Amino acid sequence: MPRVHAFAVVIIGCVSACTPAKKQSGPQQQEVNHTGVISGTVMNQRGEPVADVTVSVPPVGRPFMGIIPSDQTGREGKFWVGRLEWGKYVVCAHKEADGYREICDSVFTKDSAPTVTLSPQVPVASVQVTIGPKAGTLTGKIEDSVTGLPVNPITDAFTGAPQAVVLRVRLLTDNGRYFDQAIGRHFTALIPPDADLELEVRAPGYQLWRFSVHGGRRGKPFRMKSGEKRTLRIQLRPDLR
Repeated sequence: MPRVHAFAVVIIGCVSACTPAKKQSGPQQQEVNHTGVISGTVMNQRGEPVADVTVSVPPVGRPFMGIIPSDQTGREGKFWVGRLEWGKYVVCAHKEADGYREICDSVFTKDSAPTVTLSPQVPVASVQVTIGPKAGTLTGKIEDSVTGLPVNPITDAFTGAPQAVVLRVRLLTDNGRYFDQAIGRHFTALIPPDADLELEVRAPGYQLWRFSVHGGRRGKPFRMKSGEKRTLRIQLRPDLR
């Protein structure tokens, strides 16, 4: 009887130890074989890591539907974005709360965003992203020059949608590139630092307002330093035409 018991134990042990492991398959294997990773560090212009920066990696040269893959940097400025299909990506970064506009916005930082191509031969890529310099922060209030009351968006008579008041910031160099920002009667805008600019405000029912034009003549350009804060009181003249 003890011999039979010992033989049974040997057989059970052999079944447990000798059964070949099953080959991994399914979604996990597919993810390992067909997706890649972009990681790296976000630094400021002094070479210091920047925390709480939003890093996104939109694809380049192909249509994309859904939420753009992204991550937020930790205390050491590190980020990691995985499960990316093969292809080319641009690495974008921003932290508006500290004055860092999106580096993929060419008005602020032309061609400064790194690009990465993932493939079966290069499934993992590591990059260093430089963010900055900090923009100037412009706050403002928009008023009617006649009534002194705040200027509110006008409702479109056909669609019923409000027509936005638009702040246009135009670079006076580099072929006059510009960006538009929809604003309210109280607004905050991040302005490219150390650049000669022209500011325009366009509002339905009002004349075009320009900062750099005074008395029909072109005046001094608008300019802000990195990290500077400034407030403007903008008075729009009603368009009586």
